[in-house]
Amino acid sequence: MVYDIIFVVHLMVACISVALLLSLSRGYGNFDEKSLGILRQRFPLSTNWTARIFHLMPLSGIALIASGGADVRGSHLWIVLGLTTYLVAAGLLEARILPLERRVATVVREGSVDVGAVRSLVMRYAASVNVLCFLVLLATIVMVWQPN
Repeated sequence: MVYDIIFVVHLMVACISVALLLSLSRGYGNFDEKSLGILRQRFPLSTNWTARIFHLMPLSGIALIASGGADVRGSHLWIVLGLTTYLVAAGLLEARILPLERRVATVVREGSVDVGAVRSLVMRYAASVNVLCFLVLLATIVMVWQPN
């Protein structure tokens, strides 16, 4: 019963994380100086706490391992691959995506904004988020497939 509850929480965290990540990477293809107001709203100067939900995935996964008995051990290949993929994805989030997000938030608030420079930053940001989404998808496939 406890395992089932933790499993549902783990799935919900994964689904919410993917939905948030996908929303972060959408709608940046074509924008001009008029779009800067939208960017100011989408890139606030505050901490992105919603992106931190991503870090609940391994915590709920570890809780699953702890409550799963012999069927779910940390030494299983699929768990090792899932945690390794998470570590790479978390590194990308913390070292690349969130700093780019802060940089975009700062740049769009400057007095004179070079739209080309902002577009370049935003496209790098969106591409990095797409890589993160791919890593989450890869981890999900490994978790469902559960190779030995």
